[in-house]
Amino acid sequence: MENIIKQLKFDYPLAKIPTGQFAANEAYFHLLLFAHALMNWFKRLCLPPGYQSMTLATLRRELLMLPGELVRTGNIPTLRLPPSEADPEVIQHVFNRISKFKF
Repeated sequence: MENIIKQLKFDYPLAKIPTGQFAANEAYFHLLLFAHALMNWFKRLCLPPGYQSMTLATLRRELLMLPGELVRTGNIPTLRLPPSEADPEVIQHVFNRISKFKF
């Protein structure tokens, strides 16, 4: 449990509680826990094993904060990403894993 609290303090904005009202702070904390759970599921289900143990700050820098442009070519939506430091194989792996989910 201490590791989860440490992650919430350093990777998510838990160190600064936004209000002085208990109910609002409780809702804020639950949203942080939900975001933490979503990121953990994303790491488990979509990322290759080498990326699953990375912190949120590292994943933001290496994978999530990539600029992109959604364009339509031939009426097909396409995401264009510029050349970057991110490994294109990892990005393709993530897109392939996401495309297999049934919504």
